[in-house]
Amino acid sequence: MTGIKDIVAEEWRQFQLVQNEGGRASCQDDFPEFQRQRESQFRAWPQQLRDSYYQDLLDAAQQGRNLLTEKYAYMMRETAPERFAAMEHLLPPVDGEKRALVEEIAAAHMEWAERFAEKFPLYAATGRPLRAADAFPGQTAIETYTRGELTTYSTRTLRLYADYVRRCREQGVNLAQEIRDNTARAIGLSGSEEAEEMLARKYGKA
Repeated sequence: MTGIKDIVAEEWRQFQLVQNEGGRASCQDDFPEFQRQRESQFRAWPQQLRDSYYQDLLDAAQQGRNLLTEKYAYMMRETAPERFAAMEHLLPPVDGEKRALVEEIAAAHMEWAERFAEKFPLYAATGRPLRAADAFPGQTAIETYTRGELTTYSTRTLRLYADYVRRCREQGVNLAQEIRDNTARAIGLSGSEEAEEMLARKYGKA
């Protein structure tokens, strides 16, 4: 059974090998924040999904690929389409089933993120902007990041993820809030409610 720390450790190893055009990014030297954000996501996943994604990371490494590099490359489809077109042939092909699964999961996450932002506007504002149209130069929107990451997952993992997303929707679970609750708890808060209250006090909106 895969541990969350195993996944984060392998992601961090691959992240250290990502080469940016402008040189090493500051986030590549901030393991505590990386760990906090990634563990918060994986704690919201069922074990079977964690196991499958960890296998994706291991398979990629064995094949000489880097899923973190591929994630940022896929993001360029939206952030730098001309550069992406020039390098798309270097990335694994994305078939129809995979693209459909990515879009289904991404759509659910955007719906959840929008509801979260309505409920916790101050806390939501501490994260990424929702849509690419809302992002400033140098920012990556939630929809761009989500699609980029999902596209690196294997079809096996995406099928498991889509099934989990459907169950969450049926049960009224907001997965975006689950993840942000975990992030708040990682810094000693009880969840999103306390994070919102803390920010309201800070900005005089309580």
